[in-house]
This record gives sequence, structure tokens and C-alpha cells, in this order.
Amino acid sequence: ESAALEAEPLALIAGAPAVQAHAVLTDKVRVLTRDTTQRVVLWDVMRCTVVREFENGRSLDSALAELHVERAVPTWFSVDTRAGDLTICLDERNAFAGLLYASDVGITHNVAEDSTVNMGWNMLTTLFARWVEKHRRVEPRDGRQANGPGGAKAVVPIVPLEAPPNSVTVTISDGGRVSVRATVGELRNVPEHKVPHWVSEALFANRYFTREKAKVPFFVMPDSSRSLPTLIDGSSRLEALRILRVRQVVRYVAQNLSTPLVIDGVDARASDVAWEEHIEVTCNDKVLHPDTDLYSARLLVWRNASEDMVLVYRRKERPRVSE
Repeated sequence: ESAALEAEPLALIAGAPAVQAHAVLTDKVRVLTRDTTQRVVLWDVMRCTVVREFENGRSLDSALAELHVERAVPTWFSVDTRAGDLTICLDERNAFAGLLYASDVGITHNVAEDSTVNMGWNMLTTLFARWVEKHRRVEPRDGRQANGPGGAKAVVPIVPLEAPPNSVTVTISDGGRVSVRATVGELRNVPEHKVPHWVSEALFANRYFTREKAKVPFFVMPDSSRSLPTLIDGSSRLEALRILRVRQVVRYVAQNLSTPLVIDGVDARASDVAWEEHIEVTCNDKVLHPDTDLYSARLLVWRNASEDMVLVYRRKERPRVSE
């Protein structure tokens, strides 16, 4: 006689909840995900790890609204959650478009105020750190001597990786085709021939290309209604890194006025002054926060791609003290 089938399972092995939805934050560093248990968590893409878990019942849209900031950063990665996990996708066309100040990604110790981080380069060098050690003595495919293969020194990343080995999947595309698909822990074992040349160049030679313009041209002019002079050389058209903050524009203006700015009877150029307390900058009649960068100001406030952005500086009005 055949044995009767069990009506109930002897044991249940529960799998990990699948990721159902995601949202990339405007800083292009953090990603929100929601899984099948409705758990909403916040990921740090640079570190490939969860940095916050929201309380039960919190919706993805509510968490996104709480974390939203008015900021524009070029897209340097894409996200795919169709397989039920968080997959970070890097492509040569935009992998190196993201640039931030080190302080924006939590790096403040022993770095200069204006130190920058290319997020795609940093992520690759961190993810492939052990792979680089493994392939250090392999010659470059094109036969050139590069940093890395041949015994040369590899690049040291600035943002440390904190991810558990299987927490995030990474895909890397070459010519529109995915050539690498692996979890963070599996990347060290990717065959050398699978790693695209553009990734090897970034890892071993610190060479990479981006189509995103690094600098933004703009005009700086005085507000005729406030008592501040023109710039000392008479030139108002400038060009600077797209991540330059408005507070640095204010500092430049204060130090290059044709007539020195006097604060409490002292020439401000010769003293340690918080310039943004005395000078403000507007764009399209909107006062810009000192931490706003040029790229965000151009895309979110100026909103005119065909003409150079115009920034207007003026003396900041002191709040009136009621009697």
C-alpha cells in the first residue's frame, strides 16, 4: 500500500521578504525600499547597507516626503527590484556623473572643506577592493602600464563599505549589456574577463569619463536696490564646479568687491567673517540657501538651459528689533 500523504507540512522554511517597491532620493545617495511585509527601510547606496528602518505601518510615500530635500544631483546609478532584492545598476554612460563634497557623504575627518567624491568611482573601488588585490599582478588588456596590474598601487576609496555580503546585488553593464551580476560578497570572485575595460581603467589607473559637465557658467551681479558695489575686476561672468555651494560664491563676492565691505568698522576681507550673515544671493528673485549648489540652483530655480544662470548678490537685511 502506498503511504498516505501528510496533510500538514512537517516544517516551514521561511524565505527573506521580497522587495516590492523603491524610491531614489534626490541626493542620489540614499534609496528607500518596501518589502512584502510592508517594512520600509532606508539604504545608503555608497555603503550598500541599511541606515534606517521605519516604524511599522509607515508608507513608502510618507518616508519619501519626510526625507525629501530640494536638490539636484546627476543620476549615476539605477535601481532594479524586480527580482525581489535591491539591485544597484552601474553603466559606463553615467556611472561617473555623480559628484559630491566629502562632507555630504559623512566624511569630515582629516579632509579639506572642498574635498570632493566621485560616487561611482568610489563605489567601484570599494566594491572591488578584494578583487583588485586578487588581480593586482595581471597585466592590462591593452598592454599599457597602469596603476594596479603589474604591481602598481591601487586606488584607496574614501567611503568605507559596510554591507553584509548578500545584502545588495550589483550589475555592471558594458555597451548596453550586463556583464557582471553579483552580490557584494560575490564580486571578489568575478572572472577578470567579465569585468568591463572601463571598470578596470577606473580601478587600476584612476581613469574615467563622464558626459556630465563638471562646471557651470554663471553671471554674478549686484542688486541695484541694495548698497553693494560691483566686483573689483568688473567681470561678472564666472565658471565653477557644479557642486560649488552658494556660501562659496558669497565668500568670493565679499573678497572681490570694488569697495571693501566694512562690518562694524572693520574691513571684512581682513577678518574671519561668516559672509553669509551679511550677504545673500538670489536667483530669479528667490533667496538661495548658503548650502545650495550651482547645479541645483540652475535646474530647480533658474530653469533655463539655453542661457547662463544669473546670480544677484545684495546686503542681507538685519532683522528689525521690536521696541
